[in-house]
Amino acid sequence: MNIPDPTVQSKVDELAPPQDLLGNIDAYVIHDQYNTSNSAARKVSDLLAAYYLGAASTPDGQARLHRYSRFARLVGLTGWSGSGFGNESAWLDQWTPEVGAAAALYIGANTDGFFALPGRVGAMAGIQRAALVRQVLQAYLTALKAMVAGEPP
Repeated sequence: MNIPDPTVQSKVDELAPPQDLLGNIDAYVIHDQYNTSNSAARKVSDLLAAYYLGAASTPDGQARLHRYSRFARLVGLTGWSGSGFGNESAWLDQWTPEVGAAAALYIGANTDGFFALPGRVGAMAGIQRAALVRQVLQAYLTALKAMVAGEPP
């Protein structure tokens, strides 16, 4: 099954708006940039101010300006060529089942009252094996590559 990209993108935008996805990327980078353990004793507001307001010439600003490539590295994408990652296929193979399992859990947790138990179980099993999961993950990877390509040198 091949669903047209605009249809897939509209559903992704509805269920995972860009601001949420970007916020998740920042969380990965902030965790990597700063000691976020309780022992560091820095206030969250101080970390956020350093990250979002730090001058571009500082390590804080550089982390922010290169957030997409840093996030890509943190989630296992390697070998950036200027237009793609060297391990994209293996990365998609690794993460497609994980994304499918997360989607199945979401369906199972949020359809109570809409479907009887056998229907929910069937929907959960179906989404885990759906080609759409890889298609959505590929769309995410394509968008991430565009963001990495747009980062300053």
